[in-house]
Parts: sequence; structure tokens; C-alpha cells
Amino acid sequence: MDSVTPSPKSIKPVIIPTSSIPAGFPLTDVPPESYCWLEVAGYHTFDEGLRFYTMLESFSEYVKYTGLIESCIDRMLVCISRKETHIYANNQLPMMARMRAKRNLKAGEAIFRDDIAGIDQVDFPGICPPAGSGFMLLVSVGWRRGICFDLEPLASPPSETTEEAFNKVKSFGGMVLAHLHFTERFLLSTEDWEKVLPAGWFPFVFLPENLWRSLFTSIRNGWDLQTAELKIHEKWLTSCEDRLTGWKANKHFAPHIDFLDRAVRAYKQSDWLTVVSVAAPRVEGLMRIAFGAWGKQREAIDRLAEQVKRQEHARSLLFPDRLRQYFEIFFRFTQFSGPDLPPTRHTLAHGVVPADKLNRKEALTLLLLIDHLLYCMPLEENAKPAPPV
Repeated sequence: MDSVTPSPKSIKPVIIPTSSIPAGFPLTDVPPESYCWLEVAGYHTFDEGLRFYTMLESFSEYVKYTGLIESCIDRMLVCISRKETHIYANNQLPMMARMRAKRNLKAGEAIFRDDIAGIDQVDFPGICPPAGSGFMLLVSVGWRRGICFDLEPLASPPSETTEEAFNKVKSFGGMVLAHLHFTERFLLSTEDWEKVLPAGWFPFVFLPENLWRSLFTSIRNGWDLQTAELKIHEKWLTSCEDRLTGWKANKHFAPHIDFLDRAVRAYKQSDWLTVVSVAAPRVEGLMRIAFGAWGKQREAIDRLAEQVKRQEHARSLLFPDRLRQYFEIFFRFTQFSGPDLPPTRHTLAHGVVPADKLNRKEALTLLLLIDHLLYCMPLEENAKPAPPV
């Protein structure tokens, strides 16, 4: 991720006396002498419209002290205490982002958007806010902007410590940064999802942005999917050995790896029937063993989704709540009537799905789902290292 880290000695905020204490942002327009709800901690992005830009203007009061103009601000952190306010902007704000990678990376290597599986927080090495501070943060990705804030330490009495609020803003910052880098995925409407999921597709982590855009555009417009699916198939063929290596390194995949290895070999030989027959049952087993869920399938799905939210956040690129819906299709009950039964976990387990339904698309989406689940598995204690001091 983009990171500018000046030496600690060069990190000097603009310090001004605090002239007013912000309480929060009203959720709606409010006439005089009326009650209103205030948002005292949260995050917002440019695609929300006019209210976002109204909130963004609250930074103008602080920008004027930096000697910069609003359009030149790339990122900005405002630490507000009751006595003084510290303002960090652009190169005077060292910022790092903690991300999950899709591939092996070397220290100092350039990172691209297609290498990112998730962003869970930002950090500001060397920044020491005043005691009792609330925070406002602005971040940008190209023309896209987002803000987050936590003003709860400024309440009387305060409901959070400065450390708690700072950590919350760092987490909010990760959500915002992920949204700005992958806006197109986060802006899928309910109508869009109602087309994507029944088509058997999902914004799997594996999919590079260009392939996802091509696929989604075809789904949204009702176009033939063969060309888009062929390109994804070709990309998977060149990557499946690397993905298998990653699966083998994960302890939660260990009980299933002989089956998954066989499925990948079959895929490379265009043996779609073997891929689906061997790999499909492992999806449920993988989830049940990893999350200790031995009741109904819903328990395993719910535990997985909640685990993703705890490890990252609800607005994760893993789309935990939409993944629930995808599994509702994958695990759906199917009446055994009629000759044209769809390939679901139910029809596969009972041996009633026709062989011609087990095609390349079913094999491909199944392996992409398994690859997606790799990033949903519980992380070990040392899997998320603390940022450098």
C-alpha cells in the first residue's frame, strides 16, 4: 500500500489552540429548537452524495492552518483535545495500511490492487496525540475520498479513552481505504446481487479487477457469459498450482488437502465431473471442522461470517453477509422431481444430479469458492503482526 513514512524527528504537527469542541454530525437536517441524533463516531465515502461533502467541509477549518488548499490535501489527521489541536497533512502524516495478500510478497516489493485480498486497518507510526483527543481522518485514493472520526473522548464525561478512539479510527480507516480501492464491488446494489448470485457467481477474492468487471458487466446486462468465463478459466489454469500451494500451508485445509489436490489435477485435465464430485463435499467439511459447527449447516455458515467480521470488518472484501446468501444457494434443498435438477450440495450428495450439469463453470466456481474460504479461516494468534513502532 501507499505509505510515506518520514523520520520521527521530522513529524511535526501544526498545533493550534482549540477554539471549539465538535460534538458530532447530525444524521438529518434539523430545524431550530428541535432534537436530533448526532453521529459521534463513524465513516463515510464520496459515493454517499451531498451529506458526505457537507461533512468533508468540516476539515476546511483545519486545512487553512496547513498553508495548503483543500484540493491539494491527500490525507489529513486532526487530533482535537480541549486545549489544543494537532493537525497532520500529506507528507507530515506517515500512514501505513495492513493488508492481506493474495500471493507471496517480498519486503519492499511493489504492491498492486490485484494483490490485495483485504485491508483491515491503517496506522500512523510516530504520531502521539494529546491526551483526551478525539479524531477526524481524511484519506484519498485518486479522486475518491473518505472520512472517519471518533469524537467520543471529547464528551463530558468521556465515553472512550484516547487510545480506544485512536484504535477505532485506525479500524475505520481500513474500511474506508478498502472501499476507495474497490468501490465498484462495494457499490453492488441489491438488484445487482440478485443477478450475480443466481448466475452462480460471486466477487471471489481470486478474480482480478478486469476479469470481475467483464463478468459483472455481462451478468448485469444479460449478455452471454461464455467469453468472460473462458478468460477466468484461463487465468485459473495458470494460477491453480500456486493456489494449491497456499491451501497446503493452511492448517484448516490439511484434513481436506488430498481431495483438493485431486480436484485441481482433474481440473487441469478438464475432468469437470471428478472436480465437482470430489471437491463439493469438502466445502461443508472444511467449514464444520474449522469452526467446530456440528449442528445444522446454518450454524457453520453463521460462524464463518461472524469470524470474518471479527478478523476484518463487516465491509470486508470477503463480503461475509453476501457469502451467506451464496451458501443458501449452494446448500439449498431441492425437491427430487423432474429431470432437470440443478447441481447443489443436496442433489450431489444424493446422486441425482445429471452428469451433464457438472460442467466447467460448476467446477470453476467451486474451486474459486474454496479459494475464497481460505481467507475466511480463523487466523492464528501471530498471523496479524503489530505495526512497527
